[in-house]
Amino acid sequence: MKPNPESLDGRPPPKRYRWWRFIEHSLPVIVIYLMVATLVSFLIAPNVIVTVPTGHVGILWKRFRGGTQVDPRLLKDEGMRVLLPWDKLFLYDLRLQTHDDTYNAISKDGVYLTATINIRFRLKHDAVPQLHQTIGPDYIARMLSPEIGNRAREIFAEYTAEEIYSTKRQEIQKKIRTHTEAMLGQSSFSRTEEESEYGEHYKISLDEMLIIYDTLVLGLELPAAVNAAINRKIEQYYLVQEYGFRVEREKKESERKQIEANGIRDFQQTVTQGISDSYVRWRGIEATLQLAQSPNTKIVIIGSGKDGLPVILPLKTDSFRKWAAGLQVYANSLALVRETPYWTSVLARADDSLPIELGEGHHRISKSLSVSFTLNRRLTELLLTRVNRVYNTEINDLLLTALGRSLQQIFNRSKLLIHLEGHGREEILDNIRVDRTIGWFTSLYPVVLDLQAGDLLNQLVVVKEELREIPNKGIGYGLLQYLHEGGQDGLSKTVVPDLTFNYLGDFGSGTGPGSGGELFSFAGGPRGAEIGGDHREDSRLVVIGMIADGQLRLAFLLFLAAGISDAVDGFLAKRFGMKTELGAYLDPLADKVLIVSIYVTLGITGVIPLWIVILVVSRDFMIVGAIILSWLIDKPVKIKPHIVSKANTAAQIVFACLVLGSHGLDIDAEPVLTPVMVLVAVLTLVSVGLYLAEWVRHMNSAETGT
Repeated sequence: MKPNPESLDGRPPPKRYRWWRFIEHSLPVIVIYLMVATLVSFLIAPNVIVTVPTGHVGILWKRFRGGTQVDPRLLKDEGMRVLLPWDKLFLYDLRLQTHDDTYNAISKDGVYLTATINIRFRLKHDAVPQLHQTIGPDYIARMLSPEIGNRAREIFAEYTAEEIYSTKRQEIQKKIRTHTEAMLGQSSFSRTEEESEYGEHYKISLDEMLIIYDTLVLGLELPAAVNAAINRKIEQYYLVQEYGFRVEREKKESERKQIEANGIRDFQQTVTQGISDSYVRWRGIEATLQLAQSPNTKIVIIGSGKDGLPVILPLKTDSFRKWAAGLQVYANSLALVRETPYWTSVLARADDSLPIELGEGHHRISKSLSVSFTLNRRLTELLLTRVNRVYNTEINDLLLTALGRSLQQIFNRSKLLIHLEGHGREEILDNIRVDRTIGWFTSLYPVVLDLQAGDLLNQLVVVKEELREIPNKGIGYGLLQYLHEGGQDGLSKTVVPDLTFNYLGDFGSGTGPGSGGELFSFAGGPRGAEIGGDHREDSRLVVIGMIADGQLRLAFLLFLAAGISDAVDGFLAKRFGMKTELGAYLDPLADKVLIVSIYVTLGITGVIPLWIVILVVSRDFMIVGAIILSWLIDKPVKIKPHIVSKANTAAQIVFACLVLGSHGLDIDAEPVLTPVMVLVAVLTLVSVGLYLAEWVRHMNSAETGT
């Protein structure tokens, strides 16, 4: 026995030591083997470990043992499955499936049409292996879709275009499904024992592989002319039905009136002999005395009524001062605080605004553009009666829905925050009434017009429900803002809507000008401005509506370029905390924007020479630029329009009117167009020179301090 060189006494080392020495010498090789094994595992894992999802089944294909396993017992159901690396598992969805396809067809009357058909089907579990082996995973494109298209064309050829479009759709859908099922049952696939290496054989039809639940005609496209003709025919059919119902209703109404008239005639014949004018007057006096003796205080005007009978008026309600004191108490009540979450949610939903850039600030009424229109009595009556009865709505619901749809069409805004103005005489205070108190009561509160719903009826329902949810008709919003002890802290944020809507109400059928015969009516002559010119609005668009003389009247106040001065002052006050009247210097620009825009339009269209457009526009820009420059260097200048400037503006207006008249109204103004244009150019140059001379003189005097 040879002595061990690694041992001091020549004996062999312990067994554990020998293993450690082996591992120490073989560690690099072991690590390499483990890395290779790990890499191989990662590479083959997707082919070895397969997960069958919910509602699916797996069909095993063995590379070295017969390929597709058609025995249903060998199907792999849901869960994780382990395969040999060289085998494959094909997954099929056993759940309810749907497929859409578009087919062309010709109807019985020769009309070309395009139909979109939806198929709802499900595969049968035990027949999936045969389906996979005979057709493959794209069985929809190879088998189902062509069969549906062929049957659909046969069925469509049995009906006219009108029947397909309107009355026979359910029947057509049922026929397509039954005919498809019948054809699938006639087609089969088979495999004999001789064809299979392992003796697997079968014979199966297509209807045994899947179940068809529905074939739905989702869409149908006909030529535009045919489509329009069918719609007109259907419309006429329902009009005939409507007229029939109308005739029947009128017959019943005639019978009712006849019965009522007979009853009135019999009643009058019975009581006429015992009633005289003196008797009626005496009974009126008795009724007046009884009303006067009631606990409620009245004002009795003796001899002012019809036939000399007294007129009884109730006393006025509580004073404006008492109402204001009651509001101060109510503003800090728990009932009002409960409204805070509602108003916070309304303000949080404010997304869109009107695409009109004016900056911040208030807009003067005198600088607004007013447009109004009136509905005739027939349309107004339909709006107040028939439409409201059908949809159980109020006039505000209809007007706001119409307004929202108009804004949606013009500005592409489906959701907009607006200010709604109410009469403000809400009964929120106990024992205080102001319904007969003289004064201007009003409430202003935000409302979201959400018209994202598709059709008109759904939009009307959304607007109606939105208005019904407003607590106390909106009076609490202003109280939370201005009278609540927390001020605007009670709301998450305060916004200024771009639009204010105010429906004043129905002023009765006898309030039109010159209607006569009523206690009150509108004055027929000039009565001055209804709103003061210095009154300012926060919104950019104000819509005011009312019903008078049986007609709906709507007025639109639009603040565009005329609000530039207000916008500038408001922006400076909000952005820099500066109280300035810089906007006043820009009022000339606001007044001239309309003229400048007309000149620019005429120049672009080639109606007038471009040099006159450049001259007119440059004059205004130079003057305004000089004013702004003097303000920026802290040497503001006050320039008053001189006589030349006024003459220049008048000449510009006359020239624009002549050009528009000659092109739009065929007025022969050619002889005077050139002289007036030269006059405009001369006055413009003189005006620029005078303004600049005055500006230079101002700057020199400001420099020297004189």
